[in-house]
Amino acid sequence: MKHLLWGIDQSFSATVAVAADLSIEGAVFRFDLGLDFLQAQIQTVLDAEIERSISDGHLTFTVLISGGALAAALLKEQSHHLNWQLRIRPAGTTAETVFQDSIQVKPSFSDVVPPDVVPSFYVTTQDLDKTGYLPGQGVVFDSEGVLRPADIGGSVGVAFAATAPAATALSALRVVVEEGGEFVYADPSNASHAQQAAGIVTQAYAQDATATARLSAIVSDNGWNWNPALPIWLGANGTLTQTIPTGGFLRVMARAIDATSIFFEPQEAIQL
Repeated sequence: MKHLLWGIDQSFSATVAVAADLSIEGAVFRFDLGLDFLQAQIQTVLDAEIERSISDGHLTFTVLISGGALAAALLKEQSHHLNWQLRIRPAGTTAETVFQDSIQVKPSFSDVVPPDVVPSFYVTTQDLDKTGYLPGQGVVFDSEGVLRPADIGGSVGVAFAATAPAATALSALRVVVEEGGEFVYADPSNASHAQQAAGIVTQAYAQDATATARLSAIVSDNGWNWNPALPIWLGANGTLTQTIPTGGFLRVMARAIDATSIFFEPQEAIQL
């Protein structure tokens, strides 16, 4: 496919040359579309929704692109250039094969955006006290419809988040998943946690308190000492570790930006 159309749901297919020994049997795929290759994604398509076939050293894949996502991110119905990336992790390995390219988005003369598209920004006439915000911090509506700073609980960038009661007391900087409507520590020994949405709590919570977990975020802590050359895995009881677990499943939770900062973005799990 040579281009995408603004505001229209459509299939995107591409063919790339691959190594002769690349096997896609059991491999995990991920597709990202965005303005750049720096985590500014417009849409991410995970393994189960990516069609793929391989023949004569060429891989062809197909994904569904959301017209609403394009319209919400690009705003104006005009020509744009986007970048896409396909990541392939063959079965039984943590190494990935990555393909990147660009694609043009053309006007489709469609001014209709699906009604379920989540706004990427809000316009308000409320006066905001900027002194209550950290640099880059987002805003949320409270129970009375008033905008206030998002509760980030520490040094963390703008992020997607989920809330739920804490099933037990939760320590800060641990990974959690939801079980029975409550947050519990994610653990690689629990097979049911392998494919669940996982988040990181950036502050401690008492049992039954409403906890906020970041699903994707830049998080910093002066007590960390990460090696940026190594992935960060899910460890026992929601801990983050650069020591590869030996039981249960493997799941990369984050990448180290430097010794004290990470980009938290859970990947798909690998069963051991």
